[in-house]
Amino acid sequence: SVCFPNFLVLKIMSCSGVKVPPEVVTKFTQMKKEKSSRYILIEFTKNNTEVGIAKEAPISATYDDFLQDLNARAAENKGYYAVYDYTLNNNNKLIFVCWAPENCNAREKMLLSSTKKDVIKKFDGVAGDINATDADEISEETMIEKVKSCMKNI
Repeated sequence: SVCFPNFLVLKIMSCSGVKVPPEVVTKFTQMKKEKSSRYILIEFTKNNTEVGIAKEAPISATYDDFLQDLNARAAENKGYYAVYDYTLNNNNKLIFVCWAPENCNAREKMLLSSTKKDVIKKFDGVAGDINATDADEISEETMIEKVKSCMKNI
């Protein structure tokens, strides 16, 4: 086994991104297995050192509800991650969304981009991902195309 000096281990940990607490992974797992939510919105918390659930939408929520939630948060100049459970032709796929609206500050955009892979790794079962900075990039047509690309027989 390889032994690293403590200062090197701390440096590696700080470069890996924000923490994904167990309760966030649990919400994702419930969404995946129990179909408990249509989507979850994930925000940075604790001075950008962790992520937390900003919203858990009921399974009855629509894609328009999702877009309204993202647009409302864009008005706050904040970026978010989201996981959307999209059903197409009786098949559902979990799609990870990185939402970094144009008016989001540069630091937050960098944080979203640099930690995205670390967050996705915690969510076993995500079929694909979308990066979006405006409404066109997260339209329902875009989501459908992403879902189709994740399915074999469509």
